[in-house]
Amino acid sequence: KLHEITCKSANSEEFKKEVLRHNADIILVGTWGEKLKKEIIDLPAIASVNVHPSYLPKYRGPNPYLQTILHRETKSGLTFHLMDENFDNGAILAQKKIDILPNDTSKELKERTVFQARLMCAEVLKKLEYGLVIPVAQNEKDAVYFPNIKPEDMMLDFERESAEEIHARIRAFHPWL
Repeated sequence: KLHEITCKSANSEEFKKEVLRHNADIILVGTWGEKLKKEIIDLPAIASVNVHPSYLPKYRGPNPYLQTILHRETKSGLTFHLMDENFDNGAILAQKKIDILPNDTSKELKERTVFQARLMCAEVLKKLEYGLVIPVAQNEKDAVYFPNIKPEDMMLDFERESAEEIHARIRAFHPWL
């Protein structure tokens, strides 16, 4: 009973009509480039759930793969959380820590994270259906948000950056930037 709804905008009337037509219990967002309006978030009977590729509340924002490697973390994570009006802010439903290996690129970290998300997804949905999940509020003291990277942030500076910093930057930007 899973339905994929593809629209140019999740805030469109077309998307809203499809959610209502399917009488959706849950909206599950895996990746999306726009902020959902409260009206859309509140449509499903049970919840709107985002799958975010970091161990929230750390590394909120659009590209945690890049940011965790750029900041030379050794661990990242995966978080299923309730959606609210703010990006990556809602109560946590399930989490898993994911190792960042010394030579991981953003691509490799993404592949491992997506694999774990697929493994966790059915379990999280089943627990939501049966009311077996207790949402846990995020600790705002630990929250960190990183916006999209700017072109000037992509430049390598061999005079000011250490070899470790340059190595992290190259790994973080590969293969997308």
